[in-house]
Amino acid sequence: MATGTAVAKAKIQSLVDINAEMADEIAALGNRMSAPSGDRIIVTQSKTFKLPNGQEIDGPFEAVVVDFAAANFYYTESFDRNNVVPPVCFSLGLEPAGMSPSGNAPDPQAGACAGCWANQFGSSGKGKACQNTRLLAVLPTDADAETPMWILKVSPTAIRAFDGHVAAVARKHGKPVRAVITSISFSPDSEYATLRFSEAGLAGSDLLVLAHSRKAEALTRLLTEPDVQLAPETKNVKAPPSRKPAAKQATARR
Repeated sequence: MATGTAVAKAKIQSLVDINAEMADEIAALGNRMSAPSGDRIIVTQSKTFKLPNGQEIDGPFEAVVVDFAAANFYYTESFDRNNVVPPVCFSLGLEPAGMSPSGNAPDPQAGACAGCWANQFGSSGKGKACQNTRLLAVLPTDADAETPMWILKVSPTAIRAFDGHVAAVARKHGKPVRAVITSISFSPDSEYATLRFSEAGLAGSDLLVLAHSRKAEALTRLLTEPDVQLAPETKNVKAPPSRKPAAKQATARR
């Protein structure tokens, strides 16, 4: 075998390895950064959406959900919009059933989310002390390659509605949710600002290609952990097995 041929094959194999390593690096990149704060869509209790571009709308808005992740957050401080503090325990992942607290959480409450006291109904009134959510990375329907990604946090009361929307798109089209334009609105039957999701049509070919090309960017952002440097001081005290979970401080609606 000629030396040049051997070198060429070695380079090809090396490129494959590098691509695999870069894919792993992208998957872990979120753990190395702090989540930006200016890209979130704020859902107000008066049932309006405050978009990162400064616009506020009270009706449904349409977007493409590029990708989504599951997230669990446990706070010991009551919510104060003027003094937002990070969670003391949190988990981010793609499969809700297998999640566990991040190694960077200041005060992990359990080894796995499934068995955690704070993740049980009744640990905070009739609900959970730990906030189960979905985080969505979305693009407006007029997006181009330079359009910033927006992040929408789905409250626990709307998880079933969102998961049902994702499942409906998969059944109807055999494609992930980014293949359609999603209409995001508020439930008229809820006193609180509970989100609802529906299909508003298929995404055009250009928009679908754009959304799919930005999937890695979306996942990196969704799996970027919150900055816990300002987390309130914790004493690493867990709820003892003999004590009711409600003894833990109730979590405010966020």
